[in-house]
Amino acid sequence: MTDTSLEQLSKFGITELWQVGLVMPLQYKDLRLVQYDLNPYQGFSGMTLFGGHIHSVSDIKLGRTKKRSPFIIVELTDQQGFRLKTFVYDTAENLKSLSNGLAMANQHHPIYVYGLPEYQNQQLILKNQEFVAPDDLGRLHVCYELAKGMSKAEPKVIDFLSRLLSERDVIKECADKIRELLSATAVSNKRLKQFLGAAPSDNIEQMLQEIHFPDCVQRGYARIRQVSKLAAVLIGAEAKKLASQWGVKRVPLQFESEAIDNRIKSLPFQMTEEQKSAAFSMVTQMTSAVSQHMMLIGDVGTGKSCVIGTCAASVVDAGGRVAIMLPTSNLARQLHREFSEYYPDISPTLVIEGEIIEEISQCRMLIGTTAILHKQWPFTFDLAVVDEQHKFSVEQRELFCADGAHLLESTATPVPRTAALLKHGVLKVYELKHCFVDKRIESRLLEHYAGRDLAIRALKTLQSGQKLLIVCALKDESQCEAFADIQNATEAYEKWCRFIHSNRHLLPDGSGVVLAHGGLTNEENAAAIDALNTGDANVLVATTLVETGLTIKGLTHCIVMNPDRLGLVQLHQLRGRLARHGGVGYFDLLLPLEISPKSKDRLELISQISHGVTLAIEDMKLRGFGDLTKSGRSQTGVNQRYLFGYKINLDDLNDAIELIDSSS
Repeated sequence: MTDTSLEQLSKFGITELWQVGLVMPLQYKDLRLVQYDLNPYQGFSGMTLFGGHIHSVSDIKLGRTKKRSPFIIVELTDQQGFRLKTFVYDTAENLKSLSNGLAMANQHHPIYVYGLPEYQNQQLILKNQEFVAPDDLGRLHVCYELAKGMSKAEPKVIDFLSRLLSERDVIKECADKIRELLSATAVSNKRLKQFLGAAPSDNIEQMLQEIHFPDCVQRGYARIRQVSKLAAVLIGAEAKKLASQWGVKRVPLQFESEAIDNRIKSLPFQMTEEQKSAAFSMVTQMTSAVSQHMMLIGDVGTGKSCVIGTCAASVVDAGGRVAIMLPTSNLARQLHREFSEYYPDISPTLVIEGEIIEEISQCRMLIGTTAILHKQWPFTFDLAVVDEQHKFSVEQRELFCADGAHLLESTATPVPRTAALLKHGVLKVYELKHCFVDKRIESRLLEHYAGRDLAIRALKTLQSGQKLLIVCALKDESQCEAFADIQNATEAYEKWCRFIHSNRHLLPDGSGVVLAHGGLTNEENAAAIDALNTGDANVLVATTLVETGLTIKGLTHCIVMNPDRLGLVQLHQLRGRLARHGGVGYFDLLLPLEISPKSKDRLELISQISHGVTLAIEDMKLRGFGDLTKSGRSQTGVNQRYLFGYKINLDDLNDAIELIDSSS
């Protein structure tokens, strides 16, 4: 791949030429039929191309919303005097240029605009409009828009992709490769076509041809649907292969059941039968001569840490070594304190940046951050534990167990890729379902004008001797240039300081506010959290760095500002900080002034679903399940090998794996 444009395609996951055939169009634009009759009673539906003469172009106006986006109103008219109105939003500079261009248009030549017609007060309104040049008329346009993260492919890259499809025999190469991949499965051609909803005479080349060079818009979309289901079969086959190929040969660990019992009995609390069962099952799994991949799932309060501790201590008792990796130094210190108390004879070693380690050869249990990955150890590990799995990349987790260690991942909310693997039996799962304390969390979505209601509830929280957490998406003003409507942590900290000061006569002695975010040092953030735990403060304003693992005694109320900027998993983790020792917690999401219906529907899931795994499955449906192949690194979004620019339906993947299983 020496061509610059082809190298640029690799940024979007296209690493082999045949994959170009699996780039799905964003949309089709049928510019072959122009509607010159603008009578609103024509009954137009779907995206339509209209032609008419300029009737009027308004001056630049400002929207009434908080963002006050500039727009102009363009009206077209037909020979009968019927009008079409469209609202064009853009920058003031672009709108001025467009307005001048339209105003100069010859009244004897029509203007063409493509969009979605609606009817409002007997007026034909066009939404999602796009002005069309006369030279583009008479064709069915296939529109591609590759994207990865926040970056989109440049027009020249899309043009290059289109040329490849037209000039090279890419479609045949793609079809041949797909047939080769399908041959590794036991799915018959007849059953595959039934699954795709394809005719007996259809073939893969025909499907791809009609996607990229359609004669009919509806046919093109139908073929995209079929190829997406075909991709689901290929991904399902990869996921099943991943399950059978994971792990490497290693020396089996030998455990004594009496030693495990003694570790459980030595804890300063009594483990539940559910916890004991999970610990014993995982220990038994580690007697295998092949490294195992295990997943421990449980919401906050189900006691994952003591299960991890029991497994880790048992490995040490069997003569092995353990490394436990956490996402932050504060969490690492917290777990190190707990395990040092539980297992004083093991003396766990803390591995974080700046910590000096003495007598490395004597270390049997390491607890730390990614600093563990950056040190050279004179030994290998027998068990690698990744706590709060969703905070680490695939590469970090695989590097952690690269020498053949058993891998145990733990979380309340698995990332979409892991959720998909769990759902299809690729990982060995242990789930803790029972919380060891009685607690209830009330989750609410509040409109932007509910500030007074929030202040009253916050005041009641503090008056009762409980603590309050305020979470902001951004840390300070320097991050707000592109998000002027978002309140940052520093700004919120100042406001809550004023709130505490003005209500000091109503609050307990010692009430105060502390601040924690990524711009402060680890020591400063640790001091802020310690102040809450010791009672020197009762309000913490922070970013999402507090989302995982931290236990703050007496924290029962959390307010999240601009929750639309956070993911469902992040929000659930924040909710898990509340009422850690039992009781009632209040989780309030304060919505911004402007929020899309799609974002609001997503946030509604938080108030409807309290179970972390269920929420993770819903998150997977929204964000995509990433790349399930053996070499896959993407943990969310669309698959980056067998389909590009189109998200595979989770139900299709479920059905595809059932098809593969039943065929086998």
